[in-house]
Amino acid sequence: MASSTCDEENSKSNVLPASVSEDIEIIYDHPSAKAASRCWKLFGFYKVKPGKPSSDTLDMSTAVCKICRKTYANKANTSNFLNHIATMHPDHSAACRSGGKKDKQLVQPKLSFEKPNRSVERTKALDDAVMKLIVGKVLPVSLVDNEYFKQFVGLLDPKYKLPSRRDLVRGLEKKQDEMKAKISEDIKDSTSIAITHDGWTSLNTESYNTTTAHFLDKDWNMKTAILGTKKMEGSHTSENIAESLMTTKNEWKLPTVVATTDNAANEKKAFQILKWERFGCYGHRINLIVRNALEVPEIRKILAKSRKLVTFFHSSSSCTEKLYSKQKLLLPPQKADHKLQMDVVTRWNSTLDMLVRLLEIMPAIMALANDETISKAASTTIKNCAFNFDEIENAEQVVALLQPFKKATEILCAELVPTMHKVLPVVLKLSRAVEINENDLPLIKALKTKMSSELTKRTEIEEIALAACVLHPYRKEFDFMPEMRQEAHDLLKRLAYSINVFC
Repeated sequence: MASSTCDEENSKSNVLPASVSEDIEIIYDHPSAKAASRCWKLFGFYKVKPGKPSSDTLDMSTAVCKICRKTYANKANTSNFLNHIATMHPDHSAACRSGGKKDKQLVQPKLSFEKPNRSVERTKALDDAVMKLIVGKVLPVSLVDNEYFKQFVGLLDPKYKLPSRRDLVRGLEKKQDEMKAKISEDIKDSTSIAITHDGWTSLNTESYNTTTAHFLDKDWNMKTAILGTKKMEGSHTSENIAESLMTTKNEWKLPTVVATTDNAANEKKAFQILKWERFGCYGHRINLIVRNALEVPEIRKILAKSRKLVTFFHSSSSCTEKLYSKQKLLLPPQKADHKLQMDVVTRWNSTLDMLVRLLEIMPAIMALANDETISKAASTTIKNCAFNFDEIENAEQVVALLQPFKKATEILCAELVPTMHKVLPVVLKLSRAVEINENDLPLIKALKTKMSSELTKRTEIEEIALAACVLHPYRKEFDFMPEMRQEAHDLLKRLAYSINVFC
C-alpha cells in the first residue's frame, strides 16, 4: 500500500497511466511513504512551489485523479477516491491492489475441503460414545480400524476422527478407573451391602464367577454395580468360591455383606466357610421346581421330539426355506416369519419358549411333511418328530401350566426394586395354579402333583419373605394369607427383641 517516492522534482509518477500526456501539468504521488490507503496509486497532487515534492511544495488540500484529472477535496477520508476509481475507471482498479508489502489484497474466496478441528468437548463426547458402543455390545477394539466402520462414521460426522486402537484402550482403562472410583465412593457412604453371586462357564469352557453389589445411596436410590467377573482356575469348588469372594470384599473394602445366590451346594458351603449370611434365590427355586417337574416321562418324550425337530431344521437350509413358504400360506402374518428355537437345559423358560414356537408353527410343519418336493428322508424325519394330536393337546396344557411360573420368575428377579415381600403372594398364586382339577389330563395331574409338593416345602427363603411382608405397608395385614398373620407378627417380635430395638 505504500506509494512510490519521487526522486526528482519534475519526475512523473511511476503509476501514471500511459493515456496521460507528458506535456501537461505533472501529478505527483503522495509524499508520505506511510500513506495507507490504496487509492494513492491513482491519485496525487499538483505542485504549487518549486523544489522537491513534499507536503510543503504540493497542494495537499486537493487530490487529483491521475487518469481523468478530476479533483476532490483531501479531508483525510479516501472513500470518495475509491468510489471514483471503482465507478469511473473500473479497468484501472487493479492498480489499487498491487504494490508494496502493505497493500491489502482482494483475494477470491476459496473452498476448503480440509476437516476443521472439532471442539475438545465434542470430540470427547464422540469418543465416549464409541467406548460405550464397544463395551455395551462387547465388540473388539479393532472396530476403530475397520474400513467400513470408518466410512460409516465419516458419513455421520466428517469432522470427527476416530481414536486409534491404542488411544481407545487407554480411554477404556481410564474410564474403568473412573467408574471404579465412583462405585467405591458410593459404597463408602452405605453401611450395608447386599451382593448376588453366581458362577458360570463360557463357550470356551472357561470358568468365571460374577459378584454384583446392591445398595442404597445417600438419596435412598437403589443402586446396582458389578464388582467384578473373575476367571477361576479349576472347578467351582466351595473353597475357590470363598477365596474369590474374600478377594472381592477386600478389594472393594466392603462392610458386612448379606448375599443371595442360587441353591447349589457349592454356593451354600462357600458362605458357610466365610461365615457370611446367605439366602437362596427364589427365582432359582422356581427354576428347580419346574425342571424337576419336566422330568415326567411323557414330557421328556415330547421335549426329545421337539429338540430333534428343531435340530433338523437348523441343519437343513432347504427344508427351512420350504417351511417358511408353508408358514406364509397357513399362518397369520405376525407369525409367518417366526423361527424355531432351541432350548437351553439350564433355563426352563427357554424350554417353554421352544414349545410355544413349535405349537405356533406345527400346522406348517405337518403340511411340509406331506410335501412331495422334499426328500423322502426329510419327510420321514419330520413325520416321526411332529406332534400327534394327543401330544399337541398335552403340550398346550403344559404351556398353559408353565406360563404363571414364567411370570413369577420375571416378578421376583427384578433388579432395581425390592421383591422379597412379593415371594409369599407369588407362592400363593402358584399354589392355586397347580391345584388339580377333575378335567386335567393325566400328564397335567402328574406335573401339578410334583410342583405342589415342592411349593409346600418351607425353606429359609419363606421365613425371610414372611418378615419382609410384615414390614411392608401393603402386605403387613396379610389379607392375601390371613392364616399366617399371627405367625408373621410373632416373627417380627422375635426379630425386634433379638436386635434390642427396645433397649
